[in-house]
Amino acid sequence: MHAAFVGLDIGNNQTKLAFWVKNANGQREIKEQVLISRVCADDTGPVSSLGVSRCESYTYQLSGILYTVYADAAYGKDPIDLLSQGRANGLPIRALAYAALQKAGFSGKYIHFMSNLPIQDFINTKGLGKSTFNEELINAKVDLLKGSVTDQSLNGLDLPKMLKGSIYGEGVAAYIDFYFDNEGKERNTYQGKRGKLFVLDPGGGTLDGAVVNHDFDIADPKTEKLGTMKLYRIIERMIKSAHPEIANRYIDPIDIHILEQWVLSGTAQIVHFANAQTFDIQEQVAEGCKELAKQITQKFNPTQYHVDGALLVGGGSNLLKDYLPKEWNVYCPEHPEFANARGFLKIATFFGDKSEGFKEDILDCVPSEPKQEEALEAKA
Repeated sequence: MHAAFVGLDIGNNQTKLAFWVKNANGQREIKEQVLISRVCADDTGPVSSLGVSRCESYTYQLSGILYTVYADAAYGKDPIDLLSQGRANGLPIRALAYAALQKAGFSGKYIHFMSNLPIQDFINTKGLGKSTFNEELINAKVDLLKGSVTDQSLNGLDLPKMLKGSIYGEGVAAYIDFYFDNEGKERNTYQGKRGKLFVLDPGGGTLDGAVVNHDFDIADPKTEKLGTMKLYRIIERMIKSAHPEIANRYIDPIDIHILEQWVLSGTAQIVHFANAQTFDIQEQVAEGCKELAKQITQKFNPTQYHVDGALLVGGGSNLLKDYLPKEWNVYCPEHPEFANARGFLKIATFFGDKSEGFKEDILDCVPSEPKQEEALEAKA
């Protein structure tokens, strides 16, 4: 039985997936995919604020409740706040896992997944820096993502078959991604040794930080509510102050996924019927990043741990990397938002139990081409 190895990082703003594909030379490389974490309950189809009736969406019946995952921020009314779902429970999280896998072409395929828990949830710290794994929470999330035999896909695509799963800590996975290449061989070492790093992971809802050493030991994990959602709200405040037209149009808080699109593009847009008005918000984005970076430095100080540097990963990394202190010796890898997902994939592939479904030829089960248009037709 061939199972596809995947790294699955389900976040409050985005769900990231990493998996193996063949390149033009037939060699393995990692493909990365992102899906916004936008889930609506009791919702069977797309309703757009722009008046468009069709979009990429995935609908499931889980424990008798309908959940639709939308790939576009313009769709879906009253999306579920994933922060309220807890770290390991919540059917919307399972819906996101199914949707990410179907989007990548894994419909009907057997899956060996490794997914995420924040470091402070992954371990139980017991004084003097000693820690143990939080087995109860780890097992709960594995059970959640494995799904139920009663789960149904209502989008014309077969559900992926979650054969085997495991959970690892965010940040530590990014550390492994940094020090191991796509062949499972060490890299980025100094005189043959891995360094001691302070891993900073600005995710959607929180900013996680911890010391990770060469033996993958974790020390002094800490979490603050300084993630990208807070950053976006700071920038929103500045945008509304600088542009009264936007403040008048959006009296209530702006949808977080629409706001994210504005921040990443540096441009805000107001659409009124056939007319669109755009605003340059790059100055507000920069000022917002400076403000959050200042708050981060008040809560975190990697230099106190005598580390070799700070490894900056997660969804907010590219926005914040230029505003953190130079003495932190910050390293931000390419595509930092996928660092944990890549790490999960490498752990599952190279450090897994070979007696339990491990395939030496990991390319025996690569994804099929996604058939989203067929799913749209099936829903029509």
